[in-house]
Amino acid sequence: MAARNNYKGSERNYYENNSRNKAYIYGSAVPKRLERPERKEDPRQVRVPSKAQRKSSAHTKMFVMALIMIMGVAVGLIYLQAQNNAMKSNVSVLQEELKNLREENNNRYHSLNDNINLDAIKDRAVNGLGMTAVTPEQVIDYDNPVSDYIQQNAVIPTSGALSENN
Repeated sequence: MAARNNYKGSERNYYENNSRNKAYIYGSAVPKRLERPERKEDPRQVRVPSKAQRKSSAHTKMFVMALIMIMGVAVGLIYLQAQNNAMKSNVSVLQEELKNLREENNNRYHSLNDNINLDAIKDRAVNGLGMTAVTPEQVIDYDNPVSDYIQQNAVIPTSGALSENN
């Protein structure tokens, strides 16, 4: 420890006894610093960026590209949301129009049914056109064992049943 203190003491004595530290500059003039002359770059000399600067440049470019992509996706999503809202409002308008058309259609249907007088139609058919009511002898029950399709031009037998050979 003693050796250490002696060293520090000798160092302290050097700074305290140095004439430069004790010198006093009279007046307000402070010595000017020596300025380095400006370096002019040689136009023929090409600066090659360091590896760290190239990496930084590459990272910046990738960041800008990612930012552009994110902005594109965001604009696309906003556009799709606007289209979705427009379609929803269009659907609402069309549903309201459909409701009004159905209501109008039902009103016309009921007004037409209310105007029909079946007794007047029957009286006109019987008296005016000479039609007669159907009698039970005129009704023929038809049973088709082959299929449920009936051809319009097929001959219906008087017995009411078709044989497989006809």
